[in-house]
Amino acid sequence: MNRKRTRLAKILGGYGNRVQESVFEVRVSEAQLKELRGRLQEAAGEEDYANLRFYPLCANCRAKACDLGATHLPGQPAAVIV
Repeated sequence: MNRKRTRLAKILGGYGNRVQESVFEVRVSEAQLKELRGRLQEAAGEEDYANLRFYPLCANCRAKACDLGATHLPGQPAAVIV
């Protein structure tokens, strides 16, 4: 299972930033999101893919987000938290 998680983390890291152990913030177009979802589904397999969640954030919601602590991610118009 750890190899699979590492593989998924590498894929997600190619699209955005890890903000917590199992949370990634990615900023992608609709086409890139479709590509990302396909790559994750292939890497995870059907069973584990069902455990991945995508939370789209509109530009207004992203603008209201705040960072606490030393880690600051540059703001962009929209983000999806995975």
